[in-house]
Amino acid sequence: MCGLTRGFYHIWQFRFDEAAAFNILSMPLFVFMLMQVAFRAVIVTQIGRRTSLLRCARPDALLHICLAAAYFVYALGFVLLMWN
Repeated sequence: MCGLTRGFYHIWQFRFDEAAAFNILSMPLFVFMLMQVAFRAVIVTQIGRRTSLLRCARPDALLHICLAAAYFVYALGFVLLMWN
């Protein structure tokens, strides 16, 4: 109902104006998801080289916190701009 899936579909087809029409927040979330996939790929390749998965947990948690904070700030700014 929020247009996020349709927004992702249009972003995948490089139709950013249509993606923004469905849900403007789909664009930063799509970028964040791509960053997460790339980060996970690096972690998976490094697992065999490291002795502990706990070394991977700290950067993973930091990335999640940063992405969540950035998305919250973006969404809050969008909502505040729409109300004015």
